[in-house]
Amino acid sequence: MVCERSAEQQQLAAAEKAWLTRHDPIARLRTQLDEALSTIDPAAVAHAAESGLLGLLTPDIGGSHADLAVVSEAHGSAASSLPLADLAVANWLMTIAGLSDAAAASEGEVLVGLARGPIGTVTRGVLDLHGESSPVPMAADMNRFVVVGEHSDGEYAATVHEAHTQPMTTLDVTRTWRRLTFEDSLTDWVRLPEGTVTRVRNALAVHRAIDSIGAAARLLDMTGDLRRSARAIRRADRLLPSRQASLRRYGADGRSRPFRMLGCGIGAHTRRGE
Repeated sequence: MVCERSAEQQQLAAAEKAWLTRHDPIARLRTQLDEALSTIDPAAVAHAAESGLLGLLTPDIGGSHADLAVVSEAHGSAASSLPLADLAVANWLMTIAGLSDAAAASEGEVLVGLARGPIGTVTRGVLDLHGESSPVPMAADMNRFVVVGEHSDGEYAATVHEAHTQPMTTLDVTRTWRRLTFEDSLTDWVRLPEGTVTRVRNALAVHRAIDSIGAAARLLDMTGDLRRSARAIRRADRLLPSRQASLRRYGADGRSRPFRMLGCGIGAHTRRGE
């Protein structure tokens, strides 16, 4: 099935690509990698908040996952360190679950990462979690996390203000990845409607895949540019011998020397006639 973009989505994608072109993430990444791992650009956070992208899926803005997909692809193609889809889905979850800081997350005042947590147990209103979460992009830059999962009597969403994280080794130089580790008893949690965890898991899988497609398309374009450059170099190498012969005949600056050649001929004839 082919999904065509609406006119509004095309405009949204064009506007986001234009901003990313003006604030090239790759240029910033090159300066960072000389000293440390990549971090989230504060300018990108401010832009996403001002343009409503962080709260795109919330009822106040009313955007769709198709809308989020076009900007996710743009950020993937630009090698942006901002995990926009994760932040937007986290904001949606916090809003429908009535968790604190949802409004602050929409405004970019706090960055809230999203993770799927281990199966929990509930005892007297306290949620006990033990184990690891799913991978979280740019976890080191997040102010807090919202964790979703299943417990003995349903599904949960919990806000984690201070999380222990385990770094992951990946080939992704644009974003760092970590897992949250839990040995915790949480009181700041709510019950979720059945099926919410599946919706979150599917949304993250789709948007991260679209982000990766954007990155792969960019790499393919760059590979094509390199191949074209290599062909140009090979053509230049083939032309070099004839060019060198031309320089020997006409001079280093490529200009003809007819009078010098003629003068040499006259001088030689004169000497022979003396």
